[in-house]
Amino acid sequence: MNNRNILDTILYPQGFSYTFDKRLVTQISNEPGIDQIVEISKPLNILELGSWHGKSAINFGKKCLDQNLDVNILCVDTWLGSHEYWTTYVERQPLVSRSFDVFCSNIVANKLVKNVLPFRQTTENAIQILKYHDIKFDLIYWDCGHESVLKDLLLCEDVIDTNGIIVVDDYFQHQIVKQQVESYLTQKLKNKEVIHDKIIIRNN
Repeated sequence: MNNRNILDTILYPQGFSYTFDKRLVTQISNEPGIDQIVEISKPLNILELGSWHGKSAINFGKKCLDQNLDVNILCVDTWLGSHEYWTTYVERQPLVSRSFDVFCSNIVANKLVKNVLPFRQTTENAIQILKYHDIKFDLIYWDCGHESVLKDLLLCEDVIDTNGIIVVDDYFQHQIVKQQVESYLTQKLKNKEVIHDKIIIRNN
């Protein structure tokens, strides 16, 4: 069953409306591996941790709709940028002020308003809220701050469905992500599967 109605009620009791500015719409490229992930998991409820301008959410949404899946995607992000925007990637600072507006405009432009819902929260706060309301997800897509992956994976256990999967981005691009994922796998006696540049961790 699609989580959208209950999420609307809990997260936005006064309602939520997307803003749209066509000047902010960005080109959304294909995200390798997502089509295969959708094919094997057939998700109806996706939790995305780290959304930014909506590229992955839009790819998931379109691939699911292509397969006639009435998907709901909850996008959790603060839209404030990670600490790198003030340290190693300072050239990205100008993107921060309009990041949420860009996300909203991209979702509208790609006709996914009925399938994608943003939630402006930290990962930890969002998962605590979802856990309290006993909301589960078939698929969790992680693409957050690289230093927090181990903590986030442990938090995800509270909101992943029994037969759900966790998909981790940046495993092959950032050593700190790889190290923390491997630590989680060792700790939980789990295995990983590789699809393109992403890894899958099955809950069961």
